[in-house]
Amino acid sequence: TGFQFGVYGELKISEILLRSEINFNRQSNSFRADVLINTGGIATPFKQRNDYSSVSIPILVKAKVINNISIETGVQGEFLTQAKARTTNLENGTESVNIFTDSLEPVTFSGIVGVNVHLPMNLEVDLRYILGISSIADPESNKSYNRSVQLSIGYLLWCKRSS
Repeated sequence: TGFQFGVYGELKISEILLRSEINFNRQSNSFRADVLINTGGIATPFKQRNDYSSVSIPILVKAKVINNISIETGVQGEFLTQAKARTTNLENGTESVNIFTDSLEPVTFSGIVGVNVHLPMNLEVDLRYILGISSIADPESNKSYNRSVQLSIGYLLWCKRSS
């Protein structure tokens, strides 16, 4: 789960649009486990929430399918700004916070496919699947790739969309 905000620009080239964006992203995941290894050898249940902040720069090619519906595909570079883990011991309620930004790759790349729908009143909706093509962790020790589904709602501020 998470949120994003950003800006974009589009350039029409013949029948396609080239779109570039700059987005700030905040994503998180959480999990629960029955044992926490780092408590002096004592099995302790815990839950952990990981929060990631990044700046992404997608570059997309869009093609109109019908009316106000377009398909889009492209790549994005993502620059990690912070990674933080909040761990809670479920037996005694103690909490610890660990910043682990340095243990992840600072720049990653992903492929994107999606659908864009233009609505009345300068609104648009994007649905995208993002698949990591470079590992977010050290590729020598632990390969781990971003995968996400993004649903975005946008508002076109400065101009009206041409048909």
